[in-house]
Amino acid sequence: MKRLFLLIAIVMMMSAGTLAVLSAEEEDEGRGTLIDVLAGLVVVRIGELPDLDGQTVRVAAMNAYPPFNDINVEGRAIGWDYDLMDELCARLNCTPQFVEIAWAGLIDSVADGTNDMAVNGITIIDERRDRVDFSDPYITLRQVLVVRINEERFSNAAEFAADESLRLMGLTGTTNLAAAYDLLGEDSPRVIETEAEFENMIVALIAGETDAIVMDDVAARRFVNQTPDAIRLIDETISDVEELAMIFTRGSDLLAPFNAALASMREDGSLETLRDFWFFPDEDDEEDGDE
Repeated sequence: MKRLFLLIAIVMMMSAGTLAVLSAEEEDEGRGTLIDVLAGLVVVRIGELPDLDGQTVRVAAMNAYPPFNDINVEGRAIGWDYDLMDELCARLNCTPQFVEIAWAGLIDSVADGTNDMAVNGITIIDERRDRVDFSDPYITLRQVLVVRINEERFSNAAEFAADESLRLMGLTGTTNLAAAYDLLGEDSPRVIETEAEFENMIVALIAGETDAIVMDDVAARRFVNQTPDAIRLIDETISDVEELAMIFTRGSDLLAPFNAALASMREDGSLETLRDFWFFPDEDDEEDGDE
């Protein structure tokens, strides 16, 4: 059966202040699903979307990259990826099956068809277009530096770059790492490449194994909020704007339906509401979230 949707009355049901309170409470306990956050939201019909007839869709996820995906203290998988996929599949009549995989093999697992797709905060870049198909973008971001809370040797990226004694860590195969080399120079020995998960990179930073980490701003804010007494951000971006999108196996029949469902979320306002909850929970307005 065709699934037809429109989410309405978000503003009437909860003010921005109420949403902020919910976000703070959920942060302590592990964030809930979109249904938890928008409980009781009125649903009406606006248009026809493809019906995937209950198809199971394999979705690659790190489960260590908040706010995109993570495992909370109760052992429950949470994050933007989970809520977005739940909503998209509700509209398309499909079932998401998340497959945990490290970043090093995540894109390859979609490229070779082991998994059907991934969300996971993946930036649209040309070299990836040769391996996977991208959906329409869902958010933009920039790269920033994460440093120890008591860092006094530099206050901006230029000062960091000028000090030859300082080291910078980035995740292999990411635009984070590309931004590190853009800042310090191609093949700079000061760049530490790692395949460690982001939590382990934070541990390395606090332990003094690196002097800064390059991370996208939405993820960096989340890690800082989780460890405010140990790390902070340098208030400066070090990259151009990047667009994030879902990825699919090349030529996948899923691309068009998921783009249609994503467009329906954008049109009815639910995409913006979900983005605000996961990426900008403490901000009334965020220009980087606009498309």
